[in-house]
Amino acid sequence: MFLQHLANGVLISGIYALVATGFTLIFGVLEVVNFAHGEFYMLGAFILFCFAEQIGLPYFWAIPLCIGTLLIFGILVERSAIRPLLQKSFESMVICTFAISMILMNGSLLIWGAEPRIIQSPLSTPVSVFGIAFTLQRLLVLVVAVAVSIGLHLFLYRTKLGKAIRATAQNKDACVAVGIDIAFISKFTFALGVGLCAL
Repeated sequence: MFLQHLANGVLISGIYALVATGFTLIFGVLEVVNFAHGEFYMLGAFILFCFAEQIGLPYFWAIPLCIGTLLIFGILVERSAIRPLLQKSFESMVICTFAISMILMNGSLLIWGAEPRIIQSPLSTPVSVFGIAFTLQRLLVLVVAVAVSIGLHLFLYRTKLGKAIRATAQNKDACVAVGIDIAFISKFTFALGVGLCAL
């Protein structure tokens, strides 16, 4: 029983890792406490439900479409709501992200209702290894979380754009002085953080 609970905790941690990575990325670079981050995760699930269950697309086609849709949505939110308030007070940003949270939450209730929705996954069949039961879906999430964490680390430390993101997080004024496009970094980082919720 202990091993089963331990395995469940490790497998579920992959979900939290992806969501937390996006939240941390946004906070570290934009200095924005995104109270709507949980709602972006919820929205990603509902978008996948629309593509896979309501439209009827194959599961593995629906996933990249879901990620792309949430990335675009993140760009729109950053441009229309987040960027105009980046130079304003901390309280203004808190109110803004809290308002986005309420809009997404209540909008989802109006569109999809409060009933639980089920997404049929080809990886939902339970398997058992040494008496520990789990689904391939959860195992895949954990593998993806580890791969994304490694990939994000390499991206931030080995690429020119990644180094620009880290520099922006450390000193925005110096970045402006050397010609780094802060507006693009802001948009890219917010979209990336939101996009991680779709994974």
